[in-house]
Amino acid sequence: MTRSLMPFYQRAITALTLLATIALAAVISWLTLTPQDMPKVNDLPIDKLAHAAAFAALILPSAVLRPRFLWWTFPLAALLGLGIELAQPYVGRSQEWIDVVADLAGLLAGTGLGLMLRRFLKSGPYKDW
Repeated sequence: MTRSLMPFYQRAITALTLLATIALAAVISWLTLTPQDMPKVNDLPIDKLAHAAAFAALILPSAVLRPRFLWWTFPLAALLGLGIELAQPYVGRSQEWIDVVADLAGLLAGTGLGLMLRRFLKSGPYKDW
């Protein structure tokens, strides 16, 4: 890749990171603030696993593509989780503070997984990231 293409390439990665994060935040907000029926499977905490998975997915683009964004995406994602729990009683959903813990666990897991994935990718085919 020539040097003249690097700024465009870097801007494209940044735009992709921001677009993916905003889109995921919108989907998570919609899913958690509208009535949903989560299936119960042998008393497994499917709801908590869904929270953790959603927030892991939310932070993953920043962790993989732009880790320097984590200093602001992580706190904003945590505030999103808190805000969702505060808003849920006003939209007919139940407020469960353990969901905030699941959100934070997902953020931590997504950050760790994303940084490991980035390290793996940079050691192989994507060294120029």
